[in-house]
Amino acid sequence: MNPPAHLAQLLKRTAEKFPDKTGLMAKRDGQWVHCSWAETWRLALETAAFLHKTGIRASDRVAIWSENRPEWVWADMAAFCLNAVTVPVYVTLGDTEILHVLKDSGARLLFVSNPALLAKIAGNLSALRSLEAVVLFEGAPPAGTSGPRPVYYSLPQELKAIGAASRTEFESNVEGDHRDRPATIIYTSGTTGIAKGVVLTHGNFLANLEAV
Repeated sequence: MNPPAHLAQLLKRTAEKFPDKTGLMAKRDGQWVHCSWAETWRLALETAAFLHKTGIRASDRVAIWSENRPEWVWADMAAFCLNAVTVPVYVTLGDTEILHVLKDSGARLLFVSNPALLAKIAGNLSALRSLEAVVLFEGAPPAGTSGPRPVYYSLPQELKAIGAASRTEFESNVEGDHRDRPATIIYTSGTTGIAKGVVLTHGNFLANLEAV
């Protein structure tokens, strides 16, 4: 078997090799909930199907503004399944910095952890020309966000409508050599002035894994 040349291909192969082993864990209502590798891959594909339905295509920017949680991984891998580019946004950034990252990257879609986080910048999102959709990992959009753009979605509700047939069409996207394809734009905190986006390819990440 050839070495992986796409980050989502790593998840796919792990799910095929260790389908029932725990891939992710999260605490829900005080209890640890396990998510197997097979389930993690399934949910990544279902999220990819949802992203495709919203119009996300290869090379589009998909921002993720959330603390560490399983949905972060689903969203990240889902974007990769479409050969889109993810833009991580630090939870601790100020409002001005967050809006700069979204505007500078040209993000078309923003994943947000919860309504409380979204409320910090919700009133300013309509001014971002590139931003077309906001997707909440949990909860409903705060009051006053019912304008024509961006469109708001609930990821749990959207995933309920995704069927098995919708998932399989994106699995082939992770095959082939994508090492030189941009995977992520990370905005640096160590530069002078405003943060600048650093493009990292699939090959950049894979080289780290291979070195380990």
